[in-house]
Amino acid sequence: MSSARLTNPDAIRDFRMHMVSFKEVCESALSGSAAELSRVRDWLRIDQLAHWKKQLIKREEVYQTARRMWLEAEGDTVGAMNKRGPAKPSSMEERILMDRARRHRDEAEEKLALVRRWMLKIEQDGEPLVNQCQSHDFALREECTKAITQLDRLFDQVHEYLAVPTAELRSAAMPAAEALPPATSAAVEPAVAPLPRAEAPQGDPAQPGSHAPEAHHA
Repeated sequence: MSSARLTNPDAIRDFRMHMVSFKEVCESALSGSAAELSRVRDWLRIDQLAHWKKQLIKREEVYQTARRMWLEAEGDTVGAMNKRGPAKPSSMEERILMDRARRHRDEAEEKLALVRRWMLKIEQDGEPLVNQCQSHDFALREECTKAITQLDRLFDQVHEYLAVPTAELRSAAMPAAEALPPATSAAVEPAVAPLPRAEAPQGDPAQPGSHAPEAHHA
């Protein structure tokens, strides 16, 4: 049987405080997983998906306009050589604007594809993870609650134990001889009680200097 020397229950109280803090942190992390996943999914579907769809339509229109202007400038540059009057030197400016619009259009397509890919990943991988988090959250709540209850009970028991006066502890732990029944107590007494000195027999050969009694003559 193991034993411990208990002098201060504050260690149990401090450990209980750390247990409560650990329980709160874990509950905040696990219980908020479903809400966080739902928030990200709504953000992707409602905000990002709708935003990049509109951006793709808008940027496609800008690109088509820039491309049409470049084609017109390219045609004017080529046809100006057969006409008199001022001619357009080149269509380089329109080409730069068209390339910039095309890059913006391509960026919107990439963003839209990325949003759709993350939405699919959340649907496939996110739901199982949320279910696991909810299972761990339930088990953690149950086990931590049991542990905190046991620590409270242990703290009360130690506190009551240390509050008992030392004198009462000593009186409660009386010597074993005083608690024995009469029959058992007699067994611990000496088997032969010593004789008083005055009643000792005369002429005991075991005692030095003793004399044997004289024999009576007829």
